[in-house]
Amino acid sequence: MASRRYENFDLLIEEEHGGYQARVTACPSNETPSTRFVLPFDETKLENLLLKLDPGRTDMRRGPGDAREVASKELGGALYSAVFTEDIRDAWTRSLEQVQARDCGLRLRLKLTDAPSLAGLPWELLYSVRTNRYPAQSESTPVIRFLGDRGTSKAQRVEGPLTILFVICSPTDLPDLDTENEWRAVQQELKPLIDRDVVRLERLPDPATPARLLDRLSDGPVHIVHFVGHGDFDEASQEGVVYFCTNYSTKNPIGADRLGSVLQDVEELKLVVLNACQSARGDSHDVFGGMAQGLVQFSVSAVAAMQFPISDKAASTFSRSLYRAIARGNPVDQAIASARKAILMAYPSEWATPVLYLRTNDGVIFDLTREVGNASAESPGEPPPPEDPRRRWTRLPGARRALAIGAAVVVMLVLAYAGLQYYIYRQTYDNLPRFSSPTSPSLNYFSALSGPAVDAHRLGAPPVLDGSAEDWSANITPVSSDDLVQGSATNVRATWRLGWDHDWLYVFADVTDPQLTQIHGDNAQQISNGDAVAIEFGSSQPHTLDEMEWTDHVLVFAPIPPGRQIANALGYRDAAGQNYSFLVPMANVDGASKITSTGYTIEARMPLRTIDLADARGAMMGLNLYVIDAASTGPERGQRRSKLSNNSALAEVKDPGSARGRWGTMTLRD
Repeated sequence: MASRRYENFDLLIEEEHGGYQARVTACPSNETPSTRFVLPFDETKLENLLLKLDPGRTDMRRGPGDAREVASKELGGALYSAVFTEDIRDAWTRSLEQVQARDCGLRLRLKLTDAPSLAGLPWELLYSVRTNRYPAQSESTPVIRFLGDRGTSKAQRVEGPLTILFVICSPTDLPDLDTENEWRAVQQELKPLIDRDVVRLERLPDPATPARLLDRLSDGPVHIVHFVGHGDFDEASQEGVVYFCTNYSTKNPIGADRLGSVLQDVEELKLVVLNACQSARGDSHDVFGGMAQGLVQFSVSAVAAMQFPISDKAASTFSRSLYRAIARGNPVDQAIASARKAILMAYPSEWATPVLYLRTNDGVIFDLTREVGNASAESPGEPPPPEDPRRRWTRLPGARRALAIGAAVVVMLVLAYAGLQYYIYRQTYDNLPRFSSPTSPSLNYFSALSGPAVDAHRLGAPPVLDGSAEDWSANITPVSSDDLVQGSATNVRATWRLGWDHDWLYVFADVTDPQLTQIHGDNAQQISNGDAVAIEFGSSQPHTLDEMEWTDHVLVFAPIPPGRQIANALGYRDAAGQNYSFLVPMANVDGASKITSTGYTIEARMPLRTIDLADARGAMMGLNLYVIDAASTGPERGQRRSKLSNNSALAEVKDPGSARGRWGTMTLRD
């Protein structure tokens, strides 16, 4: 939808002895009516309504959608009737008529700083019984919480792509959230804009710690920070927090004062989105005591937060609709209204969950360049018409033209050097062994790999990496790792499922381990000493049967108690076949773990390009599967005490890596 222009209807609400006053301080009709009112429900009635809208207040389970919708109209209608008495309602109606004649919208700006006891109410639910309308559901009449009296903020000019940094936090000691679904949905929804360099999506590496956020914000422009995770409101301290991660992926509560200090000096940052429950809750005595409200004090133009628990799917819908609207150049309050409508269509009981706090007068927080604005307004399938490159060249001043020529020469030299290096690389690498397909003339070489043969099956749909086997086909035969190959006998074992598609190799390990001991989650060099699983794989036609080679890999996955995240690391040989470098973190491998009643699960994927596999169907490779058990008590706690495998041929070998010829094989089956 095209970007709208708005005029403001400012409604100030103040506490008075025995009640409250609502006063229009500015509006298009130049009226300033006021009214005195009291809350239209007693404390018990209000609490019952809020419990239906926000079951998280007492850890109740979410109520049925129709009950929330009834409560929304009851509470919102009563609030509207109490505040929009005849004079204020008439001023609103006349203002609406005037702005519509000027082809504008009317922004309702609620000023609640002088009524903190009311700031926590869901004002977005204001509902006119007479017109059967919620103003906040329309892009013509967005409802925002205005905190501009503490300073206004200018729109940030964006010369290049609009950069959105996702901070996805899943502390292992808090309940699981489907954070990956939101991340994937936003990536998919914005892909046309990403491909045209209108939007850039980034993700803070796991675990998402405050230190990592600070480092990223120091590296280059970030226009929007989007937090996905858990939030809370401490009733005792009357302070809102969101949960970042520690280096060990456990919870790290961060309040508005600390997070605001990190964000306040980022000049380009104008919007923070807190996709976390309770992130819009406020202090009944200090309106800036809440998480979102507090951040607005730290020079952030706009903060969007959640005043009720929000489902993962509704949150995903909100995010992708919000950023699509902002990339079109819409004011942020119009974008929020658009996102609310998207939630309304799919999840009608959750549309009023997002709250917008604003400091800028007109809602325009980004001044997108003409090129970015035009590109974002195009339909996804229609890129903007190309500009004549000769015109672009003649517009360059002399100094910039000379600089461009110099840069072009440097680029040509770099490309020439890279081409030479690639030629040398291919000359060496093409002579190294590959994973063989069944048509390979040297299939008889497989007989040299004496270990067991297992199959990986093509998956119809990629599994969600959540540590659960629910979306793995029951027809996939599990592979057992219960052959003790190192250490003392234990009651630890694992079963594996292996799958693949065009781009990825997937593994799922279900580990039986009565005592989880992994204390090395932040140290890739050590995680193979704690409880973990590992997969060795490589060429089925090695140069030597004695030791591992450059085309061989070892991936280790460790749960970080009590689950959800994983630590992963990669072992490999260098190009010369020397210096076996074990356990280097591998960024393009991801997955999740989950604590179970008998141990834990690991679900992960790795790109097939990692193993230089051009034609996956029917390919065969060397394979071993392991589960590692660590001592759980005593001075050796956290150190490996045993290792089990699916390959019993390794039992008599102290260092399985030196027994390359005893590996088993894995074939990628349809």
